[in-house]
Amino acid sequence: MSNRSPRIVRGGRRQAAARLRAARALADQVHAEQLTRHGTAMLSHVERVAAAVPAWARVLAWVHDVPEHSALDVETVATRVALTPDERAALELLTRPREESLEAHVGRLLAAPGPARTLAIAVHRADLRDHLAAVPRHREPVYRAALARLDAAAA
Repeated sequence: MSNRSPRIVRGGRRQAAARLRAARALADQVHAEQLTRHGTAMLSHVERVAAAVPAWARVLAWVHDVPEHSALDVETVATRVALTPDERAALELLTRPREESLEAHVGRLLAAPGPARTLAIAVHRADLRDHLAAVPRHREPVYRAALARLDAAAA
């Protein structure tokens, strides 16, 4: 996957900076005291994911776990952070219902069309790489298989 923007960012530098600040502030607010399923600080995980993605995916990276780990739904997050329509669609793709397996989730993401798919793949690849650093060994094959499918799609 190229580090070039898939033409999904709107507005000028000031607006982009404001959206990035809003996304980080929302992540700070929601994840301040939370832990990941692996027992590490959720906010640290989100910070590492945001640092690992291209600039055009950074706003989404900051809020990628908010709907799953708070009472805020995708639409509320989209409004509060001024997500673009493609970012909003990507956040919907990234939000995994509890009953959905990781394999099914990746399949749903890969089946999606357009820029939302590109955004979601960029963020989810960084997310999985970060989780692999903390995941218990017995879960590692599931995460590696999901990452391999996303890496193949991004190539």
